[in-house]
Amino acid sequence: MKRDFAVAVKAVIIKENKALVLCRSKHEMECSYMNSHQKWDLPGGGLHFFEKAEEGLRREIREETDLHVSIGSPLSLFDAIKHHIHLCIFTYACTWTGGEVRLSPEHEAFFWMTKEEVEGAYELETGNVIVKRFEGLNPVHTPGVLVKNHGPFSWGKDAHEAVHNAVVMEQVAKMASIAYAVNPNLTMNPLLIEKHFSRKHGPNAYYGQK
Repeated sequence: MKRDFAVAVKAVIIKENKALVLCRSKHEMECSYMNSHQKWDLPGGGLHFFEKAEEGLRREIREETDLHVSIGSPLSLFDAIKHHIHLCIFTYACTWTGGEVRLSPEHEAFFWMTKEEVEGAYELETGNVIVKRFEGLNPVHTPGVLVKNHGPFSWGKDAHEAVHNAVVMEQVAKMASIAYAVNPNLTMNPLLIEKHFSRKHGPNAYYGQK
């Protein structure tokens, strides 16, 4: 039986005490022979023949995230063995030096996460972020929230209303995107925002939506 040996490199990229975590796309997971179940990922990939580890890692980071980094020391070595394939994965400590994340088709979302968030339960930590944002707010008046690099979270008196609110959020986001494309410096007076909210909610509401 033919046996294959491969080497891959991964990066723990730190920016402002947060690590970059990627979410693999459905297509990427379906096409993977070694790992078709793990959703979460770090930037990196397989080395080319004659390619040095740091050169390959820098190439992979650029292809997958478009970020510039400073590569530090290796953190760990992990052996993945499946049938006739032996894959060695070296993970390096890296520091972000520039650029904004632009994902390749291999990934569908990304998160900058603290050490506590990475080590904790993702769903729980996402909920904690939402709860913190709603301190001092009435969730009945604001039946939805956006979390960066995630779909809308919405709720209502039943599933139908929750879905309706999610669709409304998507439409508002579309309108905002078009508006900012026309005028990137677009702003709105906070007093006007408060006026539109107060005329629909609270004891002095008069808009007919009590």
